[in-house]
Amino acid sequence: AANASEHVFNVTVDYVNISGFTVTGATGWGWPGPAGIFLDSVEHCNISNNNVSNNYAGIRLWYSSNNTLTNNEICKNLDEGVILWHSSNNTISDNKLDQNHWAGICLVVSSNNTITNNTASNSSYGHGIYLKESSSNTITDNEVLDNGFGIVYLQWSSTNTLTNNTFVNNGLYVGDHYSYQKRVEYNTVNGKPLAYLEDAADQTITNAGQVILVNCDNITAENLDLSNAS
Repeated sequence: AANASEHVFNVTVDYVNISGFTVTGATGWGWPGPAGIFLDSVEHCNISNNNVSNNYAGIRLWYSSNNTLTNNEICKNLDEGVILWHSSNNTISDNKLDQNHWAGICLVVSSNNTITNNTASNSSYGHGIYLKESSSNTITDNEVLDNGFGIVYLQWSSTNTLTNNTFVNNGLYVGDHYSYQKRVEYNTVNGKPLAYLEDAADQTITNAGQVILVNCDNITAENLDLSNAS
C-alpha cells in the first residue's frame, strides 16, 4: 500500500484478473476500512494465487457477484480474511486462511455463494466462517481448525448447505431460531460425526463430536465426549 488508509487494488470494472501478487499494508482503521483487494460493484473477476496478508481486510467484495477467489493465501489480516457484503453467486475455493483476527471468511447479506476446499484456521477472535443474514450458500469440503467458533450462523441465515466439512477444536454455532432449515450432513468434529437434527423426535445419539438440536423432542444423547467443540 502506498497509503495505509487506501485499498491496494481497487477494482471498479468487470473482467479483471489479479494473480501472483503479494498484497499488504492496507492497515488503516475505520468503516468499512481498507482492503488488500477491493471489488466494488463488479462481476466476472478472478482473484487467484496471491498472498494477501497484514491488511485491515484481506479481500472484500462489495455488491459484487459472479467472481472467483481461488488458491490465495490470506493470512494475518486485522479484520476478515475474505468478506462478502451484499455479494452473491461467487465462488471461494482452495484458499488458505490463517490467523485473520475476526474471521477467515465472512458473509453479510450474501446468498448463493459456493465456499469449498478452503482451510480456515486460528482466527484469534474466533470465527472460521461467519454468516449473517446470508442464505442458500453451499459450504462443502472445508477444513475449519482451531477457531473459537468453526462456522457461525446468525440472524436469518437459513437454507444453507453444509456438507463434508472437517472441524478440529471448534464446531458449528447456530445463533438464533431463524437460522435453520439447513442441510447439514457428513461433517465431522474432532474425528466424530457432527450430529445436527431439525424437527426430529424420539432418537438416540451415541456417537458424535458435537450435538445441535433445533426444534426437536425427546432426543437422548448419551456416553459422548464433546470436548473442544464450539
